[in-house]
Amino acid sequence: MPKVTWLGDEDPGAQVIEQYGHTFVKGEAVEMGEKDPHLAKFRHMKAVFAVDANAEPVASAEPEKADPDAGTELAAIRAKLDEKGIKYDGRSGLDTLRAKLAAAEA
Repeated sequence: MPKVTWLGDEDPGAQVIEQYGHTFVKGEAVEMGEKDPHLAKFRHMKAVFAVDANAEPVASAEPEKADPDAGTELAAIRAKLDEKGIKYDGRSGLDTLRAKLAAAEA
């Protein structure tokens, strides 16, 4: 059976709500029938309610992987090497990449 959890809302003091004939306590799951007509409504209110895995899966976007070197000298040198079409090992250190770039520019 699907479970729906109320995540809360703007009122930090609110702990219990009544929604579509169901009583929700903040953070506690409530079991609902597979054919409950309101289950679809809860699925669409993702900011306020969470529906568990037993219910119809909800598509979620994968978070983008952040480049830890973005905005650094290492990233700038890699970009210059990429522009020139010079191949390098992704694990190469800053000194190695500087040397490759200097050799390419010489």
